[in-house]
This record gives sequence, C-alpha cells and structure tokens, in this order.
Amino acid sequence: MSQKGLIGRLGKEDNKYMAANFIIGIWEYHVNNLDEKLIHDVNEYIPQIWEKIWAKQKTQQLRVIPVSKSISVGMNVMPYEKAEIIIKKQSKMVVAPCICRKEQSMVGHGCDKPIDTCLMIGAGAFFYEQNGIGRSVSQEEALEILNKAIEAGLVLQPSNSQKPLVICMCCGCCCLVLKNLNRLDEPAKVACTNYYATVNTVQDAEIVRTYARWEP
Repeated sequence: MSQKGLIGRLGKEDNKYMAANFIIGIWEYHVNNLDEKLIHDVNEYIPQIWEKIWAKQKTQQLRVIPVSKSISVGMNVMPYEKAEIIIKKQSKMVVAPCICRKEQSMVGHGCDKPIDTCLMIGAGAFFYEQNGIGRSVSQEEALEILNKAIEAGLVLQPSNSQKPLVICMCCGCCCLVLKNLNRLDEPAKVACTNYYATVNTVQDAEIVRTYARWEP
C-alpha cells in the first residue's frame, strides 16, 4: 500500500506506517502517474471536501510564511518560521514536481512558474526517494530552488509544525489549496500563519496631519 501511494511511511530503515492525508499526501504521491480523467475527478472533488471539511478544521495542515525580504528588521522571528533555516537544518532533502502545476499543465491550464519545487525534508524525504517520486538534493541546491521560487513570486507553505516534512511553493493559479482558499468569503480566517498585519494608528495620524499641512 505504501509503494502504491495509499499510506505514508516514515523512517530510513526502521519504517513506521501511518494513514496519509489526501492533500498533502496521497494525491502528491501520484505525481508520476497522472492522467486527465484522474485530474478532472480530483479537481471536481476538492472544492466539495474543502468547503465541507477542511475549511472548518481548527488546525490547518499548511501554514504560510513570509519571505525574508518582507520581514521588518525589528521583528523577532522564531527560527522554524524561516524557510532558509528550515532547509539548513536538514540532512536529507528530496525535490519533486509540484503536482498542482503539473496536473494543470496536462489539462491546458498551467503557468510558467518553476515546477520542480516541492521539497520533502526529514523522514518524508526517504519515503519520496524510495518510492521514486523525487530526487535527492543538497542544501545548496535546495536553497537555489527556494530562491528561484521567491523570485517567481511563489507562496511558501511548509507543513504546520515546528519540524515540517514538506515545504510547498505555490502559485495562486494552479495550487489546489490557494485556489479553493480564494473561493471562500473570508479566506484570511482559514489561512494559517503566525504573522498578522496591523495598522499603526498613531503613525497614520501623523501622516494625515503631514499631508493636511500641504493642502492648497
């Protein structure tokens, strides 16, 4: 069942098996054996389960982190919130094609964003490598992949834990998570992140007064 991509497997030699999520999980395990009928069925199914189940869960599977350039110098950031630090802590990493961009390209709705961007790390990397889903990469290559993703404007979404098993690099046009998130009336309430935008009312008031003095 593990080799068929129906359950997860963790460990290099002393394997442990577990039930896998559909996304991120069983669906991604089939990135190398997609066909148009399967893609059509999944894209019809996902919006239904998203609205009825996933969007209502208290803890989301993925979280969004900002790229380093968007973080203020004065902001305290925990190490596991930085994608670069996550990568530099790993001894085993595997890159696989982004299933979302690959499947959308197969049905004529793809984009020009990089496709080899799905980073499996830690125990999850061995599963991907042993099942022939991805290829092993060094820290240097993983950082190159990360930089290309940032330059392409992709959204960084690691699994929602301090020791993530995957870093997804997603686009809003193909990603099943982001696309269905945007269909909600209040998507910000469902998106999981440890960062929130706030308005500095004191500073804004000073700006208003400054502009007021220059009114003709």
